[in-house]
Amino acid sequence: MAYYTTEATLRLTKWDASEVTATQLTNYAKMAYDVINAKLAKRYSVPFASPVPGVIVEISDMLVVYYGKLYSAGHVVASEALDRFRDEAFRLLDALAEGEIGIPGVATRSVGAYCSDEGYHKVMTILPTEEQGPDTDLLDKLRDEREA
Repeated sequence: MAYYTTEATLRLTKWDASEVTATQLTNYAKMAYDVINAKLAKRYSVPFASPVPGVIVEISDMLVVYYGKLYSAGHVVASEALDRFRDEAFRLLDALAEGEIGIPGVATRSVGAYCSDEGYHKVMTILPTEEQGPDTDLLDKLRDEREA
């Protein structure tokens, strides 16, 4: 599964289709797919179903270009222009992950836990390790309350 579009990637990289193999594109797309899903998993149900939202395809295209150009010619090739693809993709991913922007028509996940000590009865004493143990007075009181 991938979110990128071959045509857009070739257009953005100005690669001729003969300059990059299908296997390379697949590998770069897999890297982008994994990053996108990892970044957005707390906020959205991933992977995204088809049709994939346009912003996700755009981010994927930017990351495929970044990875493809970064690892082109069998070695790492870094540049300021290349870093802009990465930076923009991660700026959008961060904004989506933090809820600063949303994806129209895609529901967010409610992830989190609510914790309360209401109605909780502490039954262990928190003392140095050698003195820890059940609070027998409290246990006796709770048992008496239940039996009453």
